Amino acid sequence: MRTSEAQWIGQALARIEGPLLNLGSSTGAFRTQAKPHIDQHVFAPLRARNIQIIHADMKDAPGVDIVGDVLDPAFQRHLTTLGVRSLLVSNLLEHVSDPQAVAQACRLILPHGGTVCVTGPYDYPYHADPIDTMYRPTPQEFAELFEGELVRGDIIDGGALRDDVSSLPRYLAQSVWRIANWPRRPLAARARASALPYLLRPYRISCALIRVHADPERIAGRSQITV
Repeated sequence: MRTSEAQWIGQALARIEGPLLNLGSSTGAFRTQAKPHIDQHVFAPLRARNIQIIHADMKDAPGVDIVGDVLDPAFQRHLTTLGVRSLLVSNLLEHVSDPQAVAQACRLILPHGGTVCVTGPYDYPYHADPIDTMYRPTPQEFAELFEGELVRGDIIDGGALRDDVSSLPRYLAQSVWRIANWPRRPLAARARASALPYLLRPYRISCALIRVHADPERIAGRSQITV
């Protein structure tokens, strides 16, 4: 998550209702140490408002509150019991093979009128974690994916690769070596070749705040529980 992206998310979540589920949260160390701007701009303001935050990820690590796969029906059922009103889905959908299935799962988790804040690359290099499908939607396409109403949508400047490179000559030399050794490490070579143009042009990030309608399966499930 880029700094400008974290700032956008913080502003978008300024009036959301909790609890908030942070799907694909990564670890506490990642949010507070490796990328401290994430906690500073996104989660610290929510804590100041006493919004409950639930961090969920597939990896069991410090700072992850709930461990599971959102596409696992049993895990989905558990998440629906948490009373979640809002979801943060940041830089996740380009790393899954079926974004539509993830969006459908999110609709099952949320109540009618719940909020999804979703961000991801729009103009951005290939970056496998562990895959990158090159899914690069607009904010409106995010809204269509989640079958909801686009409350706010922006494509923002995410800075440039040159902002992250401490030594340009070293970076370029390393890039030449990686690309020349493509057969040995094809994913690393592809990532570096894809990144090089962003020394000259900025990353662009797609950001959307979406109001969703309850999935019919969730409504049916609620009816069964009530009866």
